[in-house]
Amino acid sequence: MTQFPLGLGSVFKCPSPDHRDSYASDEWRPFGMLRYRSGAANAGAHGNQKERMEWDYRMQWLVCCCLMTCVLSAQETGSASDGKNDGSVAETPAPPVARPSGDPAVDDPRCKVEEPTPLTPEQEAVLNAHYWDEWVGDSLGVWVSVDEQVLRVIRNRMILRAFPCATAEKGTGFVVNSMQTPLGWHSVKTKVGEGAPWGQVFRGAKAVNQVWKPGDATKEDLVLTRLLWLTGEEPGVNQGGNVDSYNRFIYIHGTNDEARIGTPSSHGCVRLKNDDVMKAFDLIPKGARVLITEQPKPSEEAVAKTASPTP
Repeated sequence: MTQFPLGLGSVFKCPSPDHRDSYASDEWRPFGMLRYRSGAANAGAHGNQKERMEWDYRMQWLVCCCLMTCVLSAQETGSASDGKNDGSVAETPAPPVARPSGDPAVDDPRCKVEEPTPLTPEQEAVLNAHYWDEWVGDSLGVWVSVDEQVLRVIRNRMILRAFPCATAEKGTGFVVNSMQTPLGWHSVKTKVGEGAPWGQVFRGAKAVNQVWKPGDATKEDLVLTRLLWLTGEEPGVNQGGNVDSYNRFIYIHGTNDEARIGTPSSHGCVRLKNDDVMKAFDLIPKGARVLITEQPKPSEEAVAKTASPTP
């Protein structure tokens, strides 16, 4: 006798030729049913006992085969849907923006860090001038270079990752509503967007019911995908009063204007490509120190003196 699992904690039995004689009595029936009989069998109830048993066997074997076909078909359907047979359709994430070869935001060698890379002497000099070791020590820190439009993630004086970025189109500054990027030491006070889809729109640091996709036309400067909200660490410079970076909503965030990444084009924040802000978000912990620098530009008088011939 052959047994097949139903997947519901029970077993049903199919008759086999070796057990057809057991149908002569009602002590065992497949599925607990009484014997099937056709009209012809009922008409000849007092006929040949062996003939009735043979008919009984054939009918019940046919029922077993039909049920087996249904069960196997249902199991295959369940496996094909990975256990989800509720008719739902999985959402397809928006693809990253494709960039043509030669795009400086892609091909800039300053942003190609395959493995930890030591700082150059020039980079060391900039960080030393801002007391990097005193502020960061052996911890992970972030350096945003306005001059290069590059955000670097650094630990132990080694560059772990480098991303092209975009600081303010109107330059650097500290005052509220100036639409300028504040300089100096900051830290990551809040991280927003963990697990959000690519292109998720945030307003007031809160996700809204909108996901931007490449090709969606809008003139709005959107905050997308992830954001790291910065707070100033230098009182009177980027902390407190009308120069408070946190109250100015200065973020590191994804953008819908990826074409201008690598050039000063933001409204004060530090923009990254959406793919890059997801990587930066995972890499940079809450509380990490962030240094934003800009090398002082020579004054017009100094330039004039340099250009003037020596008597």
